[in-house]
Amino acid sequence: MDRVEVNRKFSPIILAYEGDAAYELMVRTYLLTKGDASVNTLHKRAAEFVSAAAQSSFMEFLEPILEPDELEIYHRGRNAK
Repeated sequence: MDRVEVNRKFSPIILAYEGDAAYELMVRTYLLTKGDASVNTLHKRAAEFVSAAAQSSFMEFLEPILEPDELEIYHRGRNAK
């Protein structure tokens, strides 16, 4: 199933939910590569990355390089209530 099919098959809320999970996993993996830290410290650092404000700033950087179908998926998820 390609991205366009995924975009049309699932609701925006489901896409946002899955995107949040994928992003958090990437953040946690990144933090683990930075060295050993307590779980509490890792959690606090991860929370800084996954906050709505941090995600918004990151997307300002990514939007210009996304493909049109990726942008459509992102906008559907972002606008979901």
